[in-house]
Parts: sequence; structure tokens; C-alpha cells
Amino acid sequence: MVTQWMSIDGALVQASQAQLPAGLVTASQGQAWFETLRVMDRRVARGPRHARRAQRTAQMVGVTVPDAWLAWAQELADTLPPGLQALRVTFLTAPQRAHVTVVCEARAVEPLLAPVMLLPVMRLDHDDELHAYHKLHARWAWTRARAQAQALGAFDALLVDRQLCAREGTIGNLVALVEGRLRAPVRGVLPGIGRACVLELAERLGLAREEGELRLTDLKRAEAVLLVNAVRLCVPVDGVLHGGHYPESLGWAQRLNALLTQEEP
Repeated sequence: MVTQWMSIDGALVQASQAQLPAGLVTASQGQAWFETLRVMDRRVARGPRHARRAQRTAQMVGVTVPDAWLAWAQELADTLPPGLQALRVTFLTAPQRAHVTVVCEARAVEPLLAPVMLLPVMRLDHDDELHAYHKLHARWAWTRARAQAQALGAFDALLVDRQLCAREGTIGNLVALVEGRLRAPVRGVLPGIGRACVLELAERLGLAREEGELRLTDLKRAEAVLLVNAVRLCVPVDGVLHGGHYPESLGWAQRLNALLTQEEP
């Protein structure tokens, strides 16, 4: 366990004794969403970006999140050991009520010792697009896809649509360096915090950036592919099963991560 504490509406409680208020919906009912925050040496990174995204989802749901939730997350981060950790912040609503309960939990981040492999998994176009743009709990297509990929030895799934366009991973966005251009899918993908930061760095590195369709045939020509999220930042992709191999991924991940960590929080 990373810490014995968790936070419920700003109150630090023993994780083993925590009780949620009665009447909250379950995750399967969909009226819950979450943010996963990067914590390095007890400091929450890029908190304002997460706050803006959480508020956009709250507006979609029709509720208001407490303004203090980010401060509550930092209070829990202060209890963590040094190094890289993650905070899972879940926003829960009760049926037909505007109140939002905020639950913060700490999670360990296991180190990745080598570039990872992805497995292409078809994501049907009729899947709920709402779940693609917001981090709602009921992301069952994503959960199933990752389990399928891991069962076959991959780190994560690469979600693909009917037009054979790559969308994203289940735990991060996809960016690829293709013929000197940093390319990122834009349709049906989560507006990731890490993704936005990487695209902002493209100009500084002298890279043209392009947001649009990224077909599997494009990935076969890629020099580097990265899986990007707010906690791990850029994860180098060694290859896609039944697809390409990307020897430059590790170097680009190290270069981008060095810049991203310099700019925290």
C-alpha cells in the first residue's frame, strides 16, 4: 500500500475504515468520472489542467464539482512517500442530486523496464462516443480491450475503428512520428493532459504537428510511436503486434519526458 490514507470530500480517513455516503450511484450506472493525477515527490503535477477537464465533464453531467477538490488531492499527496505516485480522484453523484462526492486514493506506479508492445483491437463505431471524450467510469469497451491485449502478451490495446484508423490506447493517447511529423488522432479520443503537453512541445523541438486520422498503414511508416498519459508521460512503444517496429521510440520518449518533467507542475 502506498499510504494508509484516502480522502473523502477533503477529510483524510484510514483507507481500511473508509465508508462512502449512502445513495451514491455505482460505477456501472455511469454517473461517476475520474482524473488520474501524477504526483512526483508529493507534488501534484498539472493540477489546473485536470481541474478544467473535470469541470467540463461535470457540466456535461449537469452538476458542479467542489472548487477545493484539487487542494484535497494535494493534502493526500503530502502523505505519500517520495518518488512517482498516482492519485485516482473519483467524482460520484447520487441519483437526482446535484451534490458531488470526491474520493481520492493513492496508487503505486510500477516502473516499466523496456518499451512496450500494443495489440490492435477493433472498437466498434457504435460504441458510446461520450465515453471517448470524458473519463466516465463505465468505459467497459476500454477495459475489455486491455484485458484482451494483456492476455496475448501486450502491454495495452491499440483501439482501431472500422476505417482501420488508430484512435488511442486504453490508458493513454497515441502519438506517432511519421516522416518527421508528430501526428495524433483527434476523432473519438480522450482530450488527454499528457497528449496536450506533448503537442505543445512539438514546435519547440522543430517538429510539424498534425492532428487528424492516423491509419494503421501510417503506423507502418512511423519512426517512433508513444503511448502518452498524465502519470507516466511518454511510454515508448517498441511495436504493434502484426504491425510495425519502432526503434526510435525510446529516444523520443526520453527526450520528451525530460522536457515535461522540467515543466512540472
